Amino acid sequence: TVLELIRITDNIEGDCVITSEQNQIFITTPEVQLISRVIDAQYPDYKRVIPNNSLASVIIKKQDLEKNIRMASIFSSSIADLLIKVVKNIITITAHNTDRGEIVSHVPCVTQGNPFELSVNYHYILDGLKAITTEMVNIHFTGQGSPLVIKPEGKNDYTYLIMPLRGTT
Repeated sequence: TVLELIRITDNIEGDCVITSEQNQIFITTPEVQLISRVIDAQYPDYKRVIPNNSLASVIIKKQDLEKNIRMASIFSSSIADLLIKVVKNIITITAHNTDRGEIVSHVPCVTQGNPFELSVNYHYILDGLKAITTEMVNIHFTGQGSPLVIKPEGKNDYTYLIMPLRGTT
């Protein structure tokens, strides 16, 4: 609601009046009225969703990963899927589109643990990488069907989860 309010009021002159009653908030400007419901509930325990263990991890330059994902995104299908395969210090990013063609890129990295492969939506990876300010990124594979965890290398102030796509590998 706050984002919508910012978008709506960006070009509006005058005051914005905010009032609330029970479980609703009313926002009124000279040109717009916005009503939103206030959620009064216990926030879910997000820590239960974050996996504690990983089967494999990858340390890679953020810039290299981002560049190769952007290139591969041009060749992804309508569901924006990329295949990521990690084997012994190489991450392979593959995308295939029957109209545009195919791309396979190999990026050096440092790996620990078992080789793995999974399909993900490239938009989600790029969104997660945007917020990371370190040069290196740590990616944790937590198992088939489980979230991929992305963190800045050497920092624990940011954790980003990406659910893999099912049935596309």
